[in-house]
Amino acid sequence: MNAKDDLLSLIQSLNQTEKRYFKIYAQRHVIGKSNAYIDLFEAVETAGKKDDYNEAVIKQKLKKVIPASSYAVIKNYLYNLILKSMRAYHEDDTATHAISQRMLDIEFLMQKGLFEKALKMLNTTKQTARTLNRNFLLIEILSLQRRLMRHTLEKSSEATLQASSEEEMVCLQKITLELKYHHLYDQLFVMLQKYYQFRDEKLLNKVQKIMKNPLITDPPQDLSFESVIMYNLIHSDHAHLIGDTHKSKLHRKKIIEAYEEYPKMQADESLRYLNSLNNYLTSCFHSNDLNEVAKTLQKIKSIVPANLEEESQIFKNSTYLELLFYIQTNQFVLAKKLVPIIESGLKKFGNKLPKGRILTIYYNIAVLFLVIEEFDECLTWINNIIFGEWENIRQDIQDSAKMLQIILHYELGNVDLLDSLMRSTRRHLKESERLYEMETLLLQLVKKLIRTPGKKERNQALEQVKQKISVLSNINGQVITGTEEILLWIESRLNGRSIADSMGK
Repeated sequence: MNAKDDLLSLIQSLNQTEKRYFKIYAQRHVIGKSNAYIDLFEAVETAGKKDDYNEAVIKQKLKKVIPASSYAVIKNYLYNLILKSMRAYHEDDTATHAISQRMLDIEFLMQKGLFEKALKMLNTTKQTARTLNRNFLLIEILSLQRRLMRHTLEKSSEATLQASSEEEMVCLQKITLELKYHHLYDQLFVMLQKYYQFRDEKLLNKVQKIMKNPLITDPPQDLSFESVIMYNLIHSDHAHLIGDTHKSKLHRKKIIEAYEEYPKMQADESLRYLNSLNNYLTSCFHSNDLNEVAKTLQKIKSIVPANLEEESQIFKNSTYLELLFYIQTNQFVLAKKLVPIIESGLKKFGNKLPKGRILTIYYNIAVLFLVIEEFDECLTWINNIIFGEWENIRQDIQDSAKMLQIILHYELGNVDLLDSLMRSTRRHLKESERLYEMETLLLQLVKKLIRTPGKKERNQALEQVKQKISVLSNINGQVITGTEEILLWIESRLNGRSIADSMGK
């Protein structure tokens, strides 16, 4: 959305309870113009629901309540009023929010000269921050503590001042270490988001350089909760990249265990915990631990979302993998029933999902329709990938979609399209330096299948390519995106069975 639609975007992000709270808040906290704000709120909300938001129409509709000269001011004030009301509504949602509110209370007590009361509240708040391993909040609390001690010198000995200073330095060291781990992970994350799988030695060398950092090879003792999470994230993602599914699963399991060892952290970082469950679920898929997949899916689906964001995360974290689970366990009827539910979720939460996840969802749905041989429907989802605006996200999926597109047009008998399509695909992959041997083999195979009338000759071509692609199908032990689908298609055409039947063989 552009800047003029910020208000619409904000209102659409609220759930019904939050909207109701805002209207009550506006009536209580705004004198004189509260109706104007609520009228504008409801007008924007209604237009958003009807998907026909037009600011000029709303201005005209409300001209008796909001003069044109005041509209921009009222709109801006409404935006900030909503944010203010949501701060009040969510102030105690998490322990972290509660700590932030208590710190404001401590500041207020200090301004009023109530230093003893402030110190008492500070000690309680400090203990909560310690329990939650919130070092970034603890450092602010310790800074407040230092200021308070200066106002209560008669009760602050040299020893207590020294102890406070030392505690502040230890906290600062922990924060510095956490930031170092975050920096290392950010480097890895950027490459992971762009490529996901590395088929280039230069990229792999960059990753290996990160993993040689002493913080990774020889981590300090007694890491903070945050550092433990980041340390295991780095190891799990690196293991995923090099195809070590067991190690990736192990480190992602440690992240889940860290959260479940500290229930307060699990509640305080519910969204992050959901993402951790999703990462572990993905590792279970890659290691083919379908029993653990079923258990983890159930754990995710049993979480009751507290807000729209958590609801979208649960959708993101479970639904597409549930689809994949049904495909892998040959439950195609259940998988197909899930597709309209996924489409509804994409419509509802699409703007909240990362593009990489949307690409994965599109691809998995396409795989379902490939397996059950509904090629027209499969092509629709493949085209969503090929003709979407994805930039450099998940190039492995985008390239695989181009390969499947060629197979689909072959299956649909669109021979007239295939020559030009294969030339343009080959040219695109070559120019982007992603024309690897596997892609070359598939292009050559389809070209031969088109021009070879005899079944025996076609089967020989299929068998030869099958053997070669099987050898090339993984890099460092990790299966290359798309090869499983291609090999499954080749196998089904060789044995004369459907793709779905070939999955169980």
